[in-house]
Amino acid sequence: MGIRKDDKIKSTLQLALESARYHCGIEGNGDIDNFSFLTRQQIIDKIVKNVDLDVPSDEADLFSALLSYFICLEQIGTIFFRKPKSRKRENGIVKAIKMFSNEQLTENELKALKNLRNSLGHAFGLVNVNVKKATHKYTLSFKEESNKILELPKKEWDGNYLDKTIETSTIIYVFPLIRFIERAIRNVVDEYHKGTLDSISLEEIKSRFTIRVN
Repeated sequence: MGIRKDDKIKSTLQLALESARYHCGIEGNGDIDNFSFLTRQQIIDKIVKNVDLDVPSDEADLFSALLSYFICLEQIGTIFFRKPKSRKRENGIVKAIKMFSNEQLTENELKALKNLRNSLGHAFGLVNVNVKKATHKYTLSFKEESNKILELPKKEWDGNYLDKTIETSTIIYVFPLIRFIERAIRNVVDEYHKGTLDSISLEEIKSRFTIRVN
């Protein structure tokens, strides 16, 4: 998008393309007619040899990782429920966190995480926009030592894109959030083996959440 590698700002379209092309093994000079697709072994060989492979930036990898983790939560919240089955319908991410997280989050914190997933999923960006208005703008923090997974803004953001202040940003602590989700996934596995979970029908799981590889 015309942004140099030494600039501090990178477009999320650039990040999405970096990650997408890397993970599906595309190589070429940018001309789609000359693209070729590497096998998994070829990708591994090129990584090992460290030659001629455009490895995505840390930012691209982390954007992709966060979205994938949220998709995992969403699928867990859709597939599993505790016995007896609850009739309450909730967003899959919110449901998964409420059911399987050891940490208690407020409704506003749950909403902020759900909206971050929407922001990443719909635009690969860091501002969530619903049909009526912009709701959250996010700042990603990579502080390992943080004992929080997110921090709500000190004052509500009014949707003004000229506002760059941290006071109106929802701060996401990336690595604590990833560990938070991994702990929830581990709890799902533990509860499943204990027999405390039910799920939607096997046929629905097959239709919605599996792929056939020929």
